[in-house]
Amino acid sequence: MKSISGVGLAEVTSLYGSTQGDFMHLIFGQQIHIGGMRASIDLADRAGIGGGLSGVDLCCCNGAGMRFLVRSRKVASMVGVDATEAVVERGQRLTGEEGLEHRVRFVLADACQSGLPSASADFVWSEDAWCYVTDKKKLIAEAVRIVRPGGVIAFTDWVEGRAETK
Repeated sequence: MKSISGVGLAEVTSLYGSTQGDFMHLIFGQQIHIGGMRASIDLADRAGIGGGLSGVDLCCCNGAGMRFLVRSRKVASMVGVDATEAVVERGQRLTGEEGLEHRVRFVLADACQSGLPSASADFVWSEDAWCYVTDKKKLIAEAVRIVRPGGVIAFTDWVEGRAETK
């Protein structure tokens, strides 16, 4: 796996917490991942995420995915974990504006050490964000720790591979 030397959590939080992060939000809106809403719907369908479940979004950014799940999939509750204070604050504001603060909560923490209780979620969710986490083994271990036995870990992300043409 390729990585960029010297780019870690501090650099990612600095980018998303800066004017550049504000600019990305302005350009892309709330759904800043590849595929936007269609990709979120597809992931939720494939993972079987629906009404009454509770979830955790590791690397939740502004919480757009969580708000989509509680609005459109009737998920009972979501907890979002992100290490960038500015996007957590933006997410809390947007969630309040939509009146969803009783179903969506944010935690400012490293996704590899969320502090959330073990086996506390029916599913763990993330969209195009785990590429920013340098210790993938620790991140996956945290997702496994948080999800209940028999639960689902559903995520999309950037991967490098050979381009296929037809």
